[in-house]
Parts: sequence; C-alpha cells; structure tokens
Amino acid sequence: MIKNVNLEFEIEYLIDNYFKELSGQKINYLWHDEKDSFAYTYGSSLFGYNIAFSKKDYKKMKRAEVLGVLSHELGHISYEKQMFFFSRILINFKMYTNKKYRSMVERGVDKLIIDKGCGEYLLAFMKYHDKKYKKYNKTDGLTKKEIQAYLKINKKNIKNEFS
Repeated sequence: MIKNVNLEFEIEYLIDNYFKELSGQKINYLWHDEKDSFAYTYGSSLFGYNIAFSKKDYKKMKRAEVLGVLSHELGHISYEKQMFFFSRILINFKMYTNKKYRSMVERGVDKLIIDKGCGEYLLAFMKYHDKKYKKYNKTDGLTKKEIQAYLKINKKNIKNEFS
C-alpha cells in the first residue's frame, strides 16, 4: 500500500520519464468518491487539466497500480494535445455519445501508453481492477490478455532493433 506518496509526485515522475511532451502543462489532481470510476481527466491545455482519482482505491493500491491509472489518464491528455482545438471538441463529443468510438479511443490510449513504456504499470492496474471489480472487456480498453500480448510484441520489436 502507498504511504506518504502523493499523486503530484507520481504525475511528475511519469511526465519526466514517459510523457515529456506534457512538461510545463498544468495538471492538477483531486479526489473523488464516485463508485464507478477510478480516475478521469477533464480540462484543456489552455486552462490546465485535472485528474480526479478515487480516494478509496488509492488507499488500497500499490504504486505500480497507481502509476497504471495515472499513465492512462496522462495518455488521454497526450492524445488530446496532438489535436487542434475544434478536433478536441468533436472527439470529446463523440466519446460521450458513441460507445464504439469511445472504445476505440480507450484502446488506442492503452496502446499509446504501452508504446511509451508504461505497459507494466497498466498491467498492474488491470490485475488490481479485475480482482476488485467486474473484469475489463474489449469495449472498456485493452484487456489483461491483450496488454500481455502487446507487451510481448513490443519486447520482440525492441530486441530486433538492437540485434
């Protein structure tokens, strides 16, 4: 369990090591007590982003599991920052009105964070989630098995690059 570690430190750690494109971006965190969500992100690059994190789950999670959740949320911010303003508005609208589109974005963000090197953190979170809650399915994002398979592919690609 996490003791005396705060989310601000963990967000900075992830940005410094995996999400350098978010350096200088204002990102705050806050706690929420919602029952159906671990974390979610809202805001804009102009006014700053907020990551709302489940206080109840945070108290029970290991560091790698917390980093998995945070890396996923930072992945959303990174993905969104690559777009023009009006594209962001359209994509956010589609995310909340079209389940297939939302699923595609969630799965894409999971692949993005694996490619950035945070796959082991994402896997740790998925294991935690699947023990404590209803198991993820393909519409929620990558499943535990898909993450493991994608990690294997990435490791093979890295090995081949340096062979």
